[in-house]
Amino acid sequence: MTKKLSLILAIIALLPCTFCSAPHDNPFDPTLSGTLQGWVVDRQGNGIEGAGISLAPVNIDETTDDRGQFKVYSLPPDQILIRCRHSLYASESLSCRLERGRIDSVYFALNGLPKLVSGKITTFHWVRSWPLDDLYFCTTEAAIDDPDGMADVDSVTLSVPQLALRAGLDYDQHRRTYSHTIWAESLPGGQLEILSGKPFHLQARDQLGAVDSSGPHYISRIVYPVPKTLFPRGWQDTVPATFTLVWTKFREGYGASYALEIVHIETNRVAYSHQSFSIDDTSHLLLFPLAPGNYYWTIAVRDEFGNTARDKETAFVVRP
Repeated sequence: MTKKLSLILAIIALLPCTFCSAPHDNPFDPTLSGTLQGWVVDRQGNGIEGAGISLAPVNIDETTDDRGQFKVYSLPPDQILIRCRHSLYASESLSCRLERGRIDSVYFALNGLPKLVSGKITTFHWVRSWPLDDLYFCTTEAAIDDPDGMADVDSVTLSVPQLALRAGLDYDQHRRTYSHTIWAESLPGGQLEILSGKPFHLQARDQLGAVDSSGPHYISRIVYPVPKTLFPRGWQDTVPATFTLVWTKFREGYGASYALEIVHIETNRVAYSHQSFSIDDTSHLLLFPLAPGNYYWTIAVRDEFGNTARDKETAFVVRP
């Protein structure tokens, strides 16, 4: 055997020992890399599922589980920027220096974003018995959703920039909506028509300053003609406990329905109401009798957007 061949065989014989003594490069070995675990919760401490977690500069993305937790292995021992995001919450970010062989923990408490889920403007035209001039006004209504609850909503405002108009909406606990009424007499010229074609904008703000906006919203229509009460027509009409209400037909040619209401004068409470979806209706037989007393009734027409025109209050007497 030549010296050259003997040398080659000796090198080959040494190779397995060399490989066996090489250090293990296992990325999941906790002694060689860092591990990051975290929790994402809302302001009540409940875990937020489906929150996105992004790590830079390593370009790793994770998603929280149903308990709001996440865990990332095999991270280099370095400064890491962690961004947390969710469509219903304000995004947050923080940085963390990872150490080799250590599990580092982070904690996100996210602020739920207020969300304007609906907004509309509805106009009203009321003919009045006294004073005799017609009354015009419109209401702006908004529904808000907030993951932290309605108590977290700080304010809801509307603005009409072209008229330098800005106002706050009031919360109705029963309807769970915010609303504000604009009266025609408060507008330049004292007419509701000045709002036609003007964009309305809505803004919701929570206690921590998160904001959601919607718009532009517009007035869809002002209904001018009203159906007229025909019977009962006034105090001279005394009726039995059950009778038929009669009014004139609304003939404007767009989708509308009738709404009638009977109010007991002494208690100022609604004693009877009915809505007819047929614009061809001009009468309605009461479905249950009224107690003897003094009443008034109104007949209104309402279009498909909720815009309403109502005839004046007409009083009558139900005899014993």
